[in-house]
Amino acid sequence: MDPKTAVDFIAYKSAAKAPLTDRAWADHCREAGKAGWSVQAAAEKVMARHWKGFEAKYVSDERRARTGPASARPALHADDNLREVHP
Repeated sequence: MDPKTAVDFIAYKSAAKAPLTDRAWADHCREAGKAGWSVQAAAEKVMARHWKGFEAKYVSDERRARTGPASARPALHADDNLREVHP
């Protein structure tokens, strides 16, 4: 995930009263993987749709549509520390 999206996602989740805890991040990564999406694409979808979190079932009809550049980017994994992206 690029640093700007990571910072925006953390802020978005906090404002949505659904802070990005370690468990929430692990869930996000797992669900993005189940859907075949990058964590970045999943975070962008959450913010665009004003969701509190990402679930693969929400996007099951879009699975094959997410094969563009966002899904090709290297993804952070559940064990990566998002706080490292803060300036």
